Amino acid sequence: MGTGPDIGDFYFIDKFMAVKHLKTYIKLVQDLFNVFQTLDIKSDGIRNLAKQIEAVHNSDEFANLHLNSTHMYSLLEKDIKSVTVGINLENGIGLTQMGIVSLNEESYKSTSLINKLLSNNPTPYTLITQIMPDFAGLLSKDQKLLATQSFKNAFNTFLKNIVKDIPREITLFMKRQTQFLVDLAPEICFLIAGYEMIMNLKNQGALVCKPDISQTNSVYIESLYHPILLETSNWDEMVCNSISFDDNGMLYVLTGANSGGKSVFLHSIGIAQVLFQLGLYVPAKNAVMLPIDNICIHFPSELLVQDDGGRLEYECKAVTK
Repeated sequence: MGTGPDIGDFYFIDKFMAVKHLKTYIKLVQDLFNVFQTLDIKSDGIRNLAKQIEAVHNSDEFANLHLNSTHMYSLLEKDIKSVTVGINLENGIGLTQMGIVSLNEESYKSTSLINKLLSNNPTPYTLITQIMPDFAGLLSKDQKLLATQSFKNAFNTFLKNIVKDIPREITLFMKRQTQFLVDLAPEICFLIAGYEMIMNLKNQGALVCKPDISQTNSVYIESLYHPILLETSNWDEMVCNSISFDDNGMLYVLTGANSGGKSVFLHSIGIAQVLFQLGLYVPAKNAVMLPIDNICIHFPSELLVQDDGGRLEYECKAVTK
């Protein structure tokens, strides 16, 4: 019989290769556990996730899965010498169930029942009798090859229905065990994207800060900028602005020349507020901010501006709607 995935004519063994998918699950749990052990976690959500991973990692079920799947996968990577098949009988005559007991790296040896009874050190890998007899000396080489192949075909036919559900069982097991991580996938992707965005800004030399939550109704953002502009400009070309909302003013009317940066400044405030409420760093030197219920935006379409009115008139009408 071949080694590892090269299983020769006994193709039913390939079904057991689905065990290798468990290695991904085991490595994921181990890696997450090891990483969380090194972190000083502040977030309640991440802390709860770390506790759940720790409970899985330290469970007897996971320890047994790791040990047994590692042994089986190691065996599949090596040379499988024998397969143990179990048969249940009813009242000594009726066959009720058949199945594979184990894959072994040791070959069975033939002996007689008397020799096995007389042995002072019987081994589990001993055959009392053979289902398939030794054809040596009874058949020609071609006849022996044909008989052997016929037995393999019959054996594969017998076992294929027994092992056909193994990959499906492993898939369902992994789905159950990892569903809590699958449910968190959107949040994990969001955190990764947020981290990459922040690191991209830092790598360009831009200012970013962790905003403080205001204990009053005051809001202050120092050296605020529009992060998207860094896609076409260098940091030393950026123009930063500061703004505050406090007892001195909570409502502003922004004026200035065309293409003077009014829209960019408004966008910067909106982006900073969104990032703050998502729990991310904001594009500014310092910030003290408050969560709000709504951010109102309006994106005018040049195609909808009527000939009998200017853009200001159009936008005023659109906002009133």
